[in-house]
Amino acid sequence: MCKLDNEMSLDNLPQSNYIQINTNFFNNPLYAELSMQAVMLHALYTMRMTCSMYNSQKDGAWQDDEGRFFIYFTNDEAADLLNISTRKVTELRNDLVKLGLIEVVKHGLKNYRIYVANPQNPEPTVKPKLAYKNTTTAKARKIRKEAPTVALTYTWSLEQQTESPVTIENAESATSKTQNLLISTEKLQVNPKETRETEETTKTDSRPLTAKIKEETTELLCEGLVHRYRDVLGEAALKRIQQMTKNDYNQMKWFIDTIFKAKFETVKRFRQAGLTTEHLDLLTFEGNPYYRTGLESALIVAFEQIYRYKQITNPAGFFYTFFRGYFIERTKQFFEDQFELDAELLRIFDRVKNRKTVQTVG
Repeated sequence: MCKLDNEMSLDNLPQSNYIQINTNFFNNPLYAELSMQAVMLHALYTMRMTCSMYNSQKDGAWQDDEGRFFIYFTNDEAADLLNISTRKVTELRNDLVKLGLIEVVKHGLKNYRIYVANPQNPEPTVKPKLAYKNTTTAKARKIRKEAPTVALTYTWSLEQQTESPVTIENAESATSKTQNLLISTEKLQVNPKETRETEETTKTDSRPLTAKIKEETTELLCEGLVHRYRDVLGEAALKRIQQMTKNDYNQMKWFIDTIFKAKFETVKRFRQAGLTTEHLDLLTFEGNPYYRTGLESALIVAFEQIYRYKQITNPAGFFYTFFRGYFIERTKQFFEDQFELDAELLRIFDRVKNRKTVQTVG
């Protein structure tokens, strides 16, 4: 029998990113009539929401006045991802609204904020169709002799969520007699004594193997940053940062965080200068495409100043100030290109400068 192309095995485990789908969609009768297209749309909203919540820890940009997290996700974008029409996306979104899974609120001139809720747990008396874990044989558990490791999980707020307990049952289709699968919180381990080759490798190549694993892990973490922020900052800009930091996760994370901090300071200065709430939506990456289109070129200039000429005594301070100026100028340019500037806007622009603010006491 011929193998499948790229068939999964212990040597070819899944490496791609995945979209999470809450099992309550399968187990709670409340969602029995909900189509899988609607479930996938909710999964896309969920993925975007985790990004909003993470970024809000830096500057609160994705929280409203009541502290609720929200996302921007256009019907055109969803239609392209799901390969359906925008009209169909509207229908699916309405289905999610009726079940209390999302709330859509118009904000500004053309934007719609989407608030996302977790699907409800089924009643304790309801037997799950899709179990929450698979089982392993008692023999396999005895061989490993280890406690389950804690798995990373997504939460819907910055604090721990409290929900009613759910009865966890084993899947009938994945019992120990049919499959010997690990539950999601346990690590796969191979007995080093099972093969002679494995035993010899463990003895002779432990250091090089450890270094290789560390290098690959760091590269995967950097790729994770690219995946997480590419819809906001653009993949080209993130790849440029990854290239300059040589896959150093901590350095790459610092550059990304500093860009967001500079952007937050820019919004703060325009707000203090008197820019109205109606225009603040244009100071987001979604509302102002100029931020993203010029970002890679700005990074090239900044990195050249820091690494080539090596005349910057405070590279961290320079990078922050440079991008604060970048966001200020790109904001002004966008307004000049898209609007007829009145006297009030011109006065606001004149007040916003890329220099250290000094607080006066009087």
